[in-house]
Amino acid sequence: MYKMTEIRIKKRNLFTYVLMTTSFIGSCSIFQGNVGSLQWILFYYGCPLLLTLLSIYHISLNKDVTTRRNRIFFIRLFCVPRALMLFYSCILWCVSSTAIPYISRGVSNTLFQCAAYFCGVCIACGEKDDILEVTLASVVTVFGLAYFCGFIQNGASFLYAFNPLDSTADNFRKYTELHELAYIVGLCILINSIVGKYTSLKREHALFWISVMVFIIAWKRIGIFAVVVTYLYFVLFSRSKKNSKSFFVKTTGIIGTIICIAYVSLIVSGVFVTRLQSAGIDLMGRDIIYTYFRQFVSFSFDFMGKGMGFVSRQFDYTTRADLYNMVSIKALHNDFFKMYIELGFIGFIVWVFWWLIKMPQIIQKRYGIKKAFICLLFVLYAFVLYTTDNAESYTYFQMLLSIFITHISCFYNEQKGENFKRYSRKNR
Repeated sequence: MYKMTEIRIKKRNLFTYVLMTTSFIGSCSIFQGNVGSLQWILFYYGCPLLLTLLSIYHISLNKDVTTRRNRIFFIRLFCVPRALMLFYSCILWCVSSTAIPYISRGVSNTLFQCAAYFCGVCIACGEKDDILEVTLASVVTVFGLAYFCGFIQNGASFLYAFNPLDSTADNFRKYTELHELAYIVGLCILINSIVGKYTSLKREHALFWISVMVFIIAWKRIGIFAVVVTYLYFVLFSRSKKNSKSFFVKTTGIIGTIICIAYVSLIVSGVFVTRLQSAGIDLMGRDIIYTYFRQFVSFSFDFMGKGMGFVSRQFDYTTRADLYNMVSIKALHNDFFKMYIELGFIGFIVWVFWWLIKMPQIIQKRYGIKKAFICLLFVLYAFVLYTTDNAESYTYFQMLLSIFITHISCFYNEQKGENFKRYSRKNR
């Protein structure tokens, strides 16, 4: 005879779920409304404000010394480099007498990113292990709302959208291909695949498999590729000894940095586009955008960069004569190229060095090599996305990246997970 179990929803989790879901809704073009409209303004500025209030709420609930120290540590870890990037940009702006619109964009972009990191760290320290389930529940809810809108506006024909391999599905991409949220789902799937058995969210959980289906339907090929590549790297090196794992983390950082520099050199020189075109690969108009922005850069030691926010602001001044049929696309779709343009040769290398080498070293020194290794996997996932998309500029993706790095470093505990597993079996 089965016992009736009481289902309890923590007020803290519900509050987080509601505000995260609202914010994620605001990241989707089908819900935002037209740029500049009241609806767009409310979502664009209101959602970060809601998350900031949520962060303050979590700070008020978690006043113990350890949590406070971890929170301050990670806020500094994520925000200080961003502030230094802005400081460097200020120097560039002063030297080159940059116009005010470019400066304002650089400042606003930095503030949004720092706010994302601040909120991510505070939410991670507040939700602890529950953050995995809350995040997936919020994202799946937004995808569900998007699907519902698709059915309302298209009727039964919307069923074709659930087969991403069918060309008819392309007609419904605005309901299924929610770029930023798809990458967040991919990150959640990666985390669950790596450490799921040590958390409260297991692979047997229905929410996990719903998220997998949502991810497949979204059909973000670079996202799927990033999950597969990162997970294979984990399988290859996860069972290595402590010293070997430390060597792999350092080696990955060094090799990754070299690859990033080589990749940008190919983009700036035009070789990358030429090689792909000769191989018959459709660049979907990226070649036009790359060619336009190549006029602002050179791959040389003395290229100092244009300052933060330059790329996104420059798109505001492009015309059809510049980008032809790509004039409506207001993003570079290559974060490595974007960061190189804005930070310059040295600045770009320092940025890559920080994420792939220095940050894992700092986490390893404070929390151990195993956690540093897992956090590096999250960074690798993000870096794969940066090759062909704008994930570095996605506020909520960056927030979730900071959430999971903080969560793994501070609250991931394999022993605790095993205890949870034994407790669950005992109470079946």
